[in-house]
Amino acid sequence: MSKSATGQIAPQDRFLGTLGFLVLWSLLSAGGPAQGASPEEPLWLVNLNTAGQEELERLPGIGPARAKAILEYRARKPFRSAEEVIRVKGIGPKLWKKIRPHVVAQPVARDSRPNASSPPGAKVARPR
Repeated sequence: MSKSATGQIAPQDRFLGTLGFLVLWSLLSAGGPAQGASPEEPLWLVNLNTAGQEELERLPGIGPARAKAILEYRARKPFRSAEEVIRVKGIGPKLWKKIRPHVVAQPVARDSRPNASSPPGAKVARPR
């Protein structure tokens, strides 16, 4: 650093010192996304059509009551899209914005047997 005749730090040196501090501070700050993750990429996803109570409760803002409401809604009708979760009582636009990066609604594979409730190997009447 150079000092002027009056003993003060030169303006360009003050600027470089401030810039260096800001760069170092931004590199060391822990407020950003986890290492290797981008803000658009969630670290984990929950499938609304297969998740259990505990998995749903890991979502931000979802506690036991809301998780139960999601499970009850899903029991009546599987989710066709993740945004459909807004129809569940207690989940509105604000909560949807929080959980949106973490939820998907992938279809559940259905049993291909004609009568899924009958045991494997059972005779099933087929229409002619």
